[in-house]
Parts: sequence; structure tokens; C-alpha cells
Amino acid sequence: MLNLQELPGGQGRFWNRDLYMSKRAVPFTKTDAPQDIFLTINDAKTKQNFEYIIKAE
Repeated sequence: MLNLQELPGGQGRFWNRDLYMSKRAVPFTKTDAPQDIFLTINDAKTKQNFEYIIKAE
């Protein structure tokens, strides 16, 4: 399990009223076998959690 406490601040900005966009690079380690990687991003600015499933091959 890889747990990053905090990524460096980015240059995010709000688009219209409800859409916030920010770009980050998240480092991953190489996997030995194909597997699903579960990624949860906690955004402190918007106070939201974003959950992704990445299919590593």
C-alpha cells in the first residue's frame, strides 16, 4: 500500500461555479502482475474525495 500524505500545491482553478480543475502527477510503483490499483484523492480545497480504480497491466 502506498500512502502519500500530501502532494505539493498546484495551480488549480475554478471553472464556472461547480467545476474545479487541478493537475497533479502521482508516483506509482511497478506491479509484478496485472492488478487493480485503488486510488483515493482527498482534495482539501473542495473538501471532496475522488476515488479511481486503475487497471495495471
